[in-house]
Amino acid sequence: DKFYFEGFLPHKKGRQTRHKYLCELPYTFVMYESPHRLIKCLKELKEHCGGGRKACVVRELTKIFEEYNYKTVDELLEDYESRPSVKGEIVVVVAGKSEKGKT
Repeated sequence: DKFYFEGFLPHKKGRQTRHKYLCELPYTFVMYESPHRLIKCLKELKEHCGGGRKACVVRELTKIFEEYNYKTVDELLEDYESRPSVKGEIVVVVAGKSEKGKT
């Protein structure tokens, strides 16, 4: 029904504030992330949205090696921490906060 496009989050100042704001939205939000900050981003999402929130990490969107990884934030964090490195353009899509406050 609705989604919010954030683009890139700030590198330092205001990053935590933006995550807190985004995690309170009742609808899906989409943001770009650099490969070297993906794990940091997932940790921040876990802190502010909760590890059970559904999310999707998309790598190389619209390209030949396009890859989707749709799981909970906890599962995504575990997946990407176990990888030696992540390359390419990253899009992160996160489910909105449910009405009952659960994710």
